[in-house]
Amino acid sequence: MDFSVWIRVFTIGTAVAAMAGCDVTKEMAVEKGKDMVASALKDPDSAKFQGVFMVESQAIGDTHYGLLCGEVNSRNSFGGYTGFRRFVANFNYSKQGSFEVSYVTLEEGMNAKINSNGVSYFQDIYWLGKCEPKPEPKKIEQISGELPTTTTSAVESKKTTKPSAAKAAPEGPKWAVQVASMNDATQAASLRKKITGDGFSSYAVTKDGKTRVFIGPFADRATAERQAELLRTQQLLKGFVVRVEQ
Repeated sequence: MDFSVWIRVFTIGTAVAAMAGCDVTKEMAVEKGKDMVASALKDPDSAKFQGVFMVESQAIGDTHYGLLCGEVNSRNSFGGYTGFRRFVANFNYSKQGSFEVSYVTLEEGMNAKINSNGVSYFQDIYWLGKCEPKPEPKKIEQISGELPTTTTSAVESKKTTKPSAAKAAPEGPKWAVQVASMNDATQAASLRKKITGDGFSSYAVTKDGKTRVFIGPFADRATAERQAELLRTQQLLKGFVVRVEQ
């Protein structure tokens, strides 16, 4: 997976603050954390927050450690608001009133780069599995081609007629969904293993030094398009429908 892309990560010199004379709760700590994140922005006074929460990883004594996650909107150097973007920051607080924020990471916004798995780097590296649990997609049920068993009467069972040989219908074109094209065959195998483990039928084709990962094949384009949509909504992977070469 290629992570050579610019993501806005800025350190605010490990901002430390204190609040004396009270037993600090998590809600109070989050409010203080918002002020500390705002101090790292170009225009701190313009900062507006929404959906801010703390994901606690451990507690040592009365000090709680974890991540501060949420969305922030602030003015840029031209004086206009940039729109709400997600942020993640290392955060800890103690019940005695000390706070610390470091390594604030801000989402790229509308120009977010997409990795080979079809999701933004911020989403993949910083958000999923840290601020938000990774989705557990539903298994795709394979439809069996077997016909249901039927019963016959005793009279009918005595009638023996020789079945006529069924003529095989000519096979039409096949369709598939290309999920990724990678230079690293090991990464391609890892992606294929993940997709297969989530219930999709997958295969890979190596050509001209690149390994392409597909789900399918499918008998018709409509089915392939439905599977591509499932892949996008359940796995956040952007695939596209292709015709399989016969």
